[in-house]
Amino acid sequence: MVKKRLLEVVPTAKENIARVVLYQWIGLIGQVGFAMLLAWLIGIISQRTFTLQKSVVLLVGIGLAIGIRFFAEVKQEKASFFVRSSAKKELRQRIYQQLWTLGSDYQKFFSKAEVSQLLTEGVEQLEAYFGSFLPLLFYSVLAPITLFLVLLPLNFKASVVLLLEVPFIPLAIMGVAKIAKTKLRKYWKSYLNLGDSFLENLEGLVTLKIYQADAMKEAQMDREAEDFRRMTMKVLVMQLNSVTIMDIFAYGGAAVGMLIAIFSYAKGEISLFATLCVIFLASEFFLPMRRLGSAFHMAMNGVAASERLFALLDASFEEKGSLPLQSPIELVEVNDLSFAYEVKQAVLKNICLQLKPGQIHWVMGPSGCGKTTLLKLLGRKERSSKGRIVLNGREASQIALKDLGSQVAYVGQESYLFKGTIEENLRMGNEKLSDDELWQMLEDLRLAHFFTEKEGLTTRIDAGGENLSGGQRQRLLLGRALLKKASLYLLDEVTSSVDYESEQAMMSLLKKISQKCVVVLVSHRLTLADEGGEVYFLHAGQIIEEGNVETLLAKKGAFCHLYHEQKSLEAYSIGG
Repeated sequence: MVKKRLLEVVPTAKENIARVVLYQWIGLIGQVGFAMLLAWLIGIISQRTFTLQKSVVLLVGIGLAIGIRFFAEVKQEKASFFVRSSAKKELRQRIYQQLWTLGSDYQKFFSKAEVSQLLTEGVEQLEAYFGSFLPLLFYSVLAPITLFLVLLPLNFKASVVLLLEVPFIPLAIMGVAKIAKTKLRKYWKSYLNLGDSFLENLEGLVTLKIYQADAMKEAQMDREAEDFRRMTMKVLVMQLNSVTIMDIFAYGGAAVGMLIAIFSYAKGEISLFATLCVIFLASEFFLPMRRLGSAFHMAMNGVAASERLFALLDASFEEKGSLPLQSPIELVEVNDLSFAYEVKQAVLKNICLQLKPGQIHWVMGPSGCGKTTLLKLLGRKERSSKGRIVLNGREASQIALKDLGSQVAYVGQESYLFKGTIEENLRMGNEKLSDDELWQMLEDLRLAHFFTEKEGLTTRIDAGGENLSGGQRQRLLLGRALLKKASLYLLDEVTSSVDYESEQAMMSLLKKISQKCVVVLVSHRLTLADEGGEVYFLHAGQIIEEGNVETLLAKKGAFCHLYHEQKSLEAYSIGG
C-alpha cells in the first residue's frame, strides 16, 4: 500500500507527513485527557465527592484538553494542506520536466488526452494518497498502541482485546486491495479511453460534420460512456461493501471492548472511572483505521493513476544534443532525408535541400505529400528515419534544444493564442520588446486600427483566439513569431483564412524578413509563389520539381498543371 517510488518522486513528502502524524497524535493526547477528566467528573458526581477545588481543576483541565485538541486539529489541517499542495506541485513539475525532456516525442507514448488527464485528475487522486492515506496509515498504527498503554493499567483484559481486534480492519483492507487493484486499473483505463475519444472527436468535429460521420462517433462515445458508467458502478459497489465490512469490525470491536469493561465493573474488578475511560476511548482504537479504510479507496484511484505516471516518467527518449549553435542560422542543409510514421509507409523519401537567406523558400504540393512533415522535421518536432539536417555546418540532432529554440520560430496548424491580452501573447517570444515595436508589428499586419478601436495592447482575447476572426488569428500568430527575432522561420499555411489585402501585407513583411533570415513557407496555393522565391514541389513524399515559378511553368510539369488548375478555379470564384 506504500509505494516507495511515489515517495521518491515527492522527496519532501516524508517530512511533511511526519508533521501531520505528530499533530494527529497530539490531538489524540488531548482527546484522552478530555475523556479521563470527563470520567473523573462523572465518578465524583456519582460518589457525591464534588468540591469547589475539584471543579476548578476539572474546568481548567477540560479547557486545556479542548485547547490542545483544537490547536492540534488546526495545525494538522494546515500541515495536511501543505502536504497536498506540495505533492501536487512536485508531481506536476516532474511531469512537465519529463514532457520538456521528451519534447514532441511524448506523443509516441501518450496521447494529449492522457497527459492532460494525468496532470489534472491523476494528480488530484494522488493528492488524497499523500494528504490523507499515508498520514492515516502511520497514525492508525500509533493511535491503538498509545491507547493500549493508557488503558492497560485501568483494565488489562479490555485493552488487550481492543488491541487484538484492531488488525482485523487492515486485513479487510488488504483483502479488498487485491480485488480493487484489478478493478481500478480497468476503471482508469476506461476513463483514459473515454477522454481520448472525447478529445479526438472534439478536435475533428468539423471534419465529422462534413463527412456526416458525427452520428456514428456519437454512438461510439455513448458505448464508451456506458462502459465507463458500468465500471464506475462496480467500483462504487466494491467500495460500499468494503466500508460495510470495516464498519462491522470497527463498531463491533468497540462494543466488545465496552462490554468487557462493563462486565468487569459489574464484578467489581475495576472502578467506575476505569470503566468510563474504556467506554469513552474504545471507539478511538478503531476510528483511525476506519478513516484509513475510507481514504484507502481514494488512494487506490491515485495508485492506479501512478502506474501511468511512472510509465510517462520512465519513457525512453532519443538523446538530445548539447552543442551550442552559431547564431544566427545562415545555412540549412538537408541531405537524403526520409521519414515514416509506420515502417512500411514512407511519408518523405530522400529529400535534399539547401536553404539560405535572400528569398522565400516555398514547399508546395498536393494534400498529403509531406509538406507539413518536412517543416516539423526542420524544426525537430519529429525525428527523421534517415538522413541529416545540418545547421551552419553542425548536425541539428547534436545542437542543444535551448539554442535551437532561440533561433527557430514555427507557426503551424497547432499554434495557439492564449487567453490574455494582445501584449501578453505578442511578448511570449521576446519579453524585451517595447510597446512601439509591438504597435509597428500590428501596423505591418494591418491590425493596428482594429485594436486601437478596442483597448489597444490590453485588449483581451479568448483561449485559442475564439473572439477573433480566422485571419486576425493567423496574423497575430505570424506577428508573435516574427517578434521573436529568430533566424529560421518555419511557416505552415500562415496566409490561409486572410483576405487579399492582409495577405499582401503579410507577404510584403515575409519578403523583407527573408532577406536576412531563412524563411520556409508551406502553402497549398501555388499562385502565392508569384511573389518570388525558390519553389520545392513535392509529390508522394519526394521533391519532383524545384526552381522559381517561371522555370517551373516553362517545364510544363506537375507544378504547371496544378498551378493553372488553381488559377482557373480562382478566376471562376472571383467571376462568380
